[in-house]
Amino acid sequence: MKLLQVLALLAALSSACASGAGESERTTGPHGLVGWKTSHVLENGNEVSETLSIARHGKLIRKIHGDPFVWRWMFRNDGKSLAYESGPLHFSMICVQVDVATGKEID
Repeated sequence: MKLLQVLALLAALSSACASGAGESERTTGPHGLVGWKTSHVLENGNEVSETLSIARHGKLIRKIHGDPFVWRWMFRNDGKSLAYESGPLHFSMICVQVDVATGKEID
């Protein structure tokens, strides 16, 4: 039974890689913070990121989901917050500032 589960997992991972799913380069911030976006390629060839992941000292502490996509982002206020640009493929971009500790929107 376990072998079948492993084979199914490998098939799913292989499919994700074939579709262009991946992670961006990691951005290092202050106080052991690291962030990266998880992205995939749409049928029209555009690469989009729906999720921004934040870790501290190697432990995942926060996942932020775009509305619908996360475009650019950066750590702010000595790592206490981060700002990211979110929006669809065209127009209507917004900038959001989030408290890293709580995940709540600040601005």
